[in-house]
Amino acid sequence: RERTTELEKLKRKYGGTLEAVLEHRREIGEKYELAQDFEGNLERLDAQIDEAKAELTDVAQRLSQKRRTVATRIEDAILDELATLGMPDSQFEVRFTRREDPDGWIHADGSRAQGPEDKDASYRAFRKGMDQVEFFISTNVGVSPKPLAEVASGGEISRIMLALKTILAKSERLPILVFDEISMHDLARYHQIITITHLPQIAALGDRHYKVEKIVEDGTTKTTLHRLDEDEQATQVASLISGADITDAALKSARELMAAGEREE
Repeated sequence: RERTTELEKLKRKYGGTLEAVLEHRREIGEKYELAQDFEGNLERLDAQIDEAKAELTDVAQRLSQKRRTVATRIEDAILDELATLGMPDSQFEVRFTRREDPDGWIHADGSRAQGPEDKDASYRAFRKGMDQVEFFISTNVGVSPKPLAEVASGGEISRIMLALKTILAKSERLPILVFDEISMHDLARYHQIITITHLPQIAALGDRHYKVEKIVEDGTTKTTLHRLDEDEQATQVASLISGADITDAALKSARELMAAGEREE
């Protein structure tokens, strides 16, 4: 009876069940074993930490080296794309920085120096390595590049993002890219592009046209998606030119836009 009473006290104290009491006993036992060989366990843990730091440093430096190799190619490719997008005087740079930290887990000894900031020092590790990468750009002659996020206008950002996507689309396996009213002529060579637009010049470039509209059927509003044939495509593009009252001139212009788009392919 005394044993049962004591067990009930333990159950109330450590979770209400016998399993919870046994689990607590197991945890206490593990802590006791650790305390018996505290110095030895501490040395083993320190050795594991040193091993992890060495592995982290090696992986981080190899990743940084690959990033710098790709960054050089991206800089050249971005400048080429920006020139075709009406920004021929642009300067574009990918800059790398690191955060020194005396307690950092990444230790670079300088033997694998990859940039002017490399030296014998410890660096803080981030989720994606030790590099902090930032794009710098100048779109005007005689102006030094500054951080993209600080100096680019909305229109420039759109063109820069288009240039980046055009480049990355050649290597990334992206099944679909969705953009709103922006020309995707080059990207369409590598991916399926869905463009939502009210601009006839953009709509006329599509290989396949679908019309989305709301209809009322049996007292219920429904959204329908209808694939258009060539005549319907011309009619819809013309409606973007002249509105609901489609004129012969608008229809002719629509067909000319569509024909011009086919010639560009």
